[in-house]
Amino acid sequence: FGNFQIQQRSMEPTLYENERVLINRVVYYYSTPKRGDIVILEDPLGSRSDFVKRIVAVSGDTVEIRNGQTYINSKLLSEPYVVNDMDNDNLGPLTIPRNRFFVMGDNRPKSSDSRRFGPVLRRNLLGKVFIVWWPPHQIHVPNR
Repeated sequence: FGNFQIQQRSMEPTLYENERVLINRVVYYYSTPKRGDIVILEDPLGSRSDFVKRIVAVSGDTVEIRNGQTYINSKLLSEPYVVNDMDNDNLGPLTIPRNRFFVMGDNRPKSSDSRRFGPVLRRNLLGKVFIVWWPPHQIHVPNR
């Protein structure tokens, strides 16, 4: 297990800046990352910061973004966790290569994610977020 402090606004309203989460660092040694998982990943661009993002597409999926709406394998992705959908991005279609994952923040306009740096390698996934533990009055399991 590991501890991580949220230092960005890219996952609001699911996770807020300065919240602390516990991550399972070994889960992906025994299972495959799934669409909807909230993960901590190394910055693929090489900064010293780690990111928190949601897996939106997995290996073999085709992702397309049209007017800010995300389509996986030509089907509109249900994303009730995305509240700030003022984003009108367009991307793809892009088929996700083997051992890579397309990640995005829930707060799309404030997120630097796979739309910018492309699909991330599995080895860049540091772990899966499983509980928010700080502040104490906000303890909860983040929604999927």
